[in-house]
Amino acid sequence: MPVVPYALLGAATATAVTPAVAHLLAPAGGHAFTWPFVLTTLGFLIAARSFPRLTGRTRAADALARAA
Repeated sequence: MPVVPYALLGAATATAVTPAVAHLLAPAGGHAFTWPFVLTTLGFLIAARSFPRLTGRTRAADALARAA
């Protein structure tokens, strides 16, 4: 089950990004709200395409899809 460690890494990353975004927005009087979660989610969704075990895709399946 390779998805669980990936999800835990995403949660830890969002937790670490939250104070950074809050510190970045503080001078303008802004609040982080859900920005750290959104940024982390987008980053991890884009990166997930690089991990075939997460997506269930293999090189053979990609080759068949291109050939069709």
